[in-house]
Amino acid sequence: MTTPTTCPQELSPSASDQDAPACAAAPPEAHPLAAVPVFIFGVPRSGTTYTFNLLNEHPRIRMTSEGRIVREGAYLYGRHGRCNEAARFVQLLEAFCQAEGDEPLNRWLVRQIRAHGRSFYERHGQAGDFALLVRDLYTYRQNVACWGDKNVHVTECPSVLHLWPDARCVILIRDPRAVYASMAAYFGMRLKYAALCWNLHARWTRQHATCPQRFHVVRYEDLVTDTPSHLETIFRWLGVWDPAAAARILEKCPPQTASLDKWRAALDAEQVRRLESYCFDEMQAWGYAPGDATRRVSIGPVGRGIEVVREHARRIEWTPRWWLRKRIVSRFFRLIRG
Repeated sequence: MTTPTTCPQELSPSASDQDAPACAAAPPEAHPLAAVPVFIFGVPRSGTTYTFNLLNEHPRIRMTSEGRIVREGAYLYGRHGRCNEAARFVQLLEAFCQAEGDEPLNRWLVRQIRAHGRSFYERHGQAGDFALLVRDLYTYRQNVACWGDKNVHVTECPSVLHLWPDARCVILIRDPRAVYASMAAYFGMRLKYAALCWNLHARWTRQHATCPQRFHVVRYEDLVTDTPSHLETIFRWLGVWDPAAAARILEKCPPQTASLDKWRAALDAEQVRRLESYCFDEMQAWGYAPGDATRRVSIGPVGRGIEVVREHARRIEWTPRWWLRKRIVSRFFRLIRG
């Protein structure tokens, strides 16, 4: 499955996430010495972690996994007000460290921030530019060509590209039957909610991720059955192709093809039929042939709302500040709109 070669009109940050095209004719040229931002998107259990491992093992790429600075840092930046005051800037950096400290894969970034806090204040305390600050947090004295993060919400692409217009986005698509079987095993996720998430991701990607300079879309099944070829394509696209590094990475992170058909044993016939009916159109568009379903079954706005509430009921009592930081309301309405 290859990415289409046409590019829609200029990204409009003021438009709704559902309607906003996701790329201009091409990403703007960065400074020749500036590291290129790269972000990995995909629904949970769709191969984003494996892709992250492949990219993050490259000596010229430095990434975090579902980093909160990238996803929620603008909210923290706004809360701390005028960061040109040293005390406020120190508080901001500490908030960043606390946000990333729980994820072992991101502790390198915490050490980076604490080791160079004074330099970051001298370089950014007067600038007032969140995007430039984050870029520097990831790349300062790192000798990297690319920096970035693995994210699971592809509809955040417009926000990411608004902050870093030269960013590259790797988007994973996986058979929804395999995705749901894994989601149910790991998270206990409901079938209908998993179908909503997969449909939203697949539809958004098909409609908006059309600029080959900005997006690389790959099916997980294709990635793991021919990893060397896809890895070379991605590394060349990012400008970091190194055959020796690629060989070391593949030796350390070999593909696991045995998991591709596990869903057949994990799901019963009724689950397969229901999932295929909910995802019918997008499955066909992405080359996943429905086996049991013969037509699409729509989930209306009320049904989508009920599923979202059921899945996230345990968060109802969480603080309003948490809701703001996670942008829960906007994510809720994305799913409701379908």
